[in-house]
Amino acid sequence: MERVLPARQVMVDPKSGAVRVLVVDDHDLVRSSLLRVLADQVDLEPVGDASTLGEARELIVKTHPDIVLLDHVLPDGRGAHEVAGLISLHPAARVVMLTSSGSDSVLCAAVSEGAAGFISKSRGPAPILDAVRAAARGDAAISRELMRRLLVRAGGQVEGPRGRVSEVDVELLVLLSLGVRIDDAAARLGAEPEGVRRRVTSISAELGSRSTLETLLIAVSTGLIPPPT
Repeated sequence: MERVLPARQVMVDPKSGAVRVLVVDDHDLVRSSLLRVLADQVDLEPVGDASTLGEARELIVKTHPDIVLLDHVLPDGRGAHEVAGLISLHPAARVVMLTSSGSDSVLCAAVSEGAAGFISKSRGPAPILDAVRAAARGDAAISRELMRRLLVRAGGQVEGPRGRVSEVDVELLVLLSLGVRIDDAAARLGAEPEGVRRRVTSISAELGSRSTLETLLIAVSTGLIPPPT
């Protein structure tokens, strides 16, 4: 009979309204450090940790996290290529890649699969927490440098736009492609942040994407907006 390894879970006092985070990394020290840091935040709540993709799938179904912090190199597969499958288990979850690999191939694979963000684990806890919060808000959780690299590479790969968006939507997408947060884009457009957030969600649905970051990738690759300069 096949032996199923039990997925680890962290027992914490529930924080009302906190962003629920699942940590997936095969390094014990990385996982334990992240869990401690997350538990110390009033607005974040660690709901579990996994060291394999199999354990991650089990915990996503059980805990319904808002954010999955996902390592790329895992014992049973490559995280960047499994993002879509993990999201399918809980479509409301947003996946942020947490990896030591900054290669374009890993970055593009993760975003094409629907990743909401991409952050290097070597940057320390503060940027990782910022990325979790950004993804929870619906922002693209990625540095401007990596965003530009991703979108410049994607420019003009596919002919013709996907979906239908207005001129105002195009203006919004251009701002987001430059690394402007949704709240700041709303201020520039003279609109309410929640209204703009809902519009980003609607544009993503129009373009068939699973995250703001993937929406920008599609918008640039289809020529809907130009790559950032």
